Order: sequence, then structure tokens, then C-alpha cells
Amino acid sequence: MLSPGRIKGAMAATLCLAGAAQAQAEDPMLLYDANGTSVRATLQFGANLVSEDNLFWNLSDFAAPGSGYDPDATWLEIYVKPGLNFETALGNGSEFYGRISAVGSYTLGTDAFDTGDTGRWTLEESYAGLRFPLSGDATLDLSFGARELRLGTGMLISDGGSDGFERGALKFGPRRAWEIAAIAELETGNFTGTLFYLDPRERPATDGDNALGGIDLRYDDPAGAIWGLRTSTC
Repeated sequence: MLSPGRIKGAMAATLCLAGAAQAQAEDPMLLYDANGTSVRATLQFGANLVSEDNLFWNLSDFAAPGSGYDPDATWLEIYVKPGLNFETALGNGSEFYGRISAVGSYTLGTDAFDTGDTGRWTLEESYAGLRFPLSGDATLDLSFGARELRLGTGMLISDGGSDGFERGALKFGPRRAWEIAAIAELETGNFTGTLFYLDPRERPATDGDNALGGIDLRYDDPAGAIWGLRTSTC
């Protein structure tokens, strides 16, 4: 985790391209839409200019004065994320769906971890899923592959990918998908139950073979509150 430095300036722009529910001719991102199947392209990109003072509370001046580390740094981060979504209606309200995407990121200059002028292209999402109705208003959603999963507020389970260092874009953190995500989600009314197994997409140099499995139970109160219970094991 980065120690807080004083951010002197930041500039970010993110554009998500997704067409409205209009005819295919009016939606350039809708590549195919016929016979119950649709294929849609997506594109997201951003740029972030960061300048910070007194990184890590200026501890390098006392702990490692000969390291050459500069606690004042300014750098530029950029990323682009192209992708494809597909959905196919199977009848009886069932749906087969999936997504594939990649992330290219780069850091120009030297960032807070003394790394810069580097970046990588990496696979982001590559998953398929099946969603189908059960009795009443219940729906079961099963999916497997590399995908994002955020539970609750995201405090404990949210970001499945590592950024920075050789991958670039340390602050932006455009990689969010877990390298392996097996998810079963049951939804009925205001209740949602999620059974999951997650393997994060760590950097090869620091891959600790981590994995996480568990169950999350959530109730969305019509009054606006959210009640939940989660148990997991590593």
C-alpha cells in the first residue's frame, strides 16, 4: 500500500464506449444482433498525470540515504482496454454469455515505487457463463474463467489483478479481473447468495499461489440498507 503523499496535480480521463439500446445501424459497437445472439465491442482508456511530494513520509532520507530514491515524483500513466461481449438466448429465459478483453498499460517517468518507462499487454477477462430461471423469481448464474468479482462494498473482495512495476499504471490499477473465478450466484427477491473460488492475477515475480474460496450472503433492504454475511478461507 502506498503511503500518502501530497498530490499536487492529477488529470484523468476514462471513456467507456457502449451503445444504447437502438438499432444495430445506429450503434457502431454492436457487431452482431440476430437470432437471439448479440456481440458487442467495448473500449475503455485513460490517462493519469500524478505528482507527489514526500513519498513514504520521506523515510528514505533516514533509512537509506545512499539509495538515490527521490521522494518527490511526477509521472504519466496510460491504459487501454478493448473487449468483446456476447449473449445468446437459449429459451425458457435462459442465457449463455461471456466476455474477453485485454489491458495494455504504460508508465512514463518514475513512479512512487521507483519504477517507470515500462508497461505490458496482459489478458484481462476470458469467461463464459450460464444464467437461467428457477421456480418463482429465483435466478441461478454460473460462470467460470477470468473475470471481475466485487462483493459488498469491495473492502475485502474487489480487485483481482496486480498493477505497477513491469506492468505500469500503478495508481490507475486498470487490471481488476481474477485470473480464475468460479462463481455460482443465486438471486431471489432482495436476497443474493454467492459461492466463489478466486485465484488472483498476481505479477509473476511476486506470485504467492494465493487462492480464496467462500460464500457471501446479501440482503438489499428496500429502505436502502444492505445486510450481509461472508465467510471465506485461503
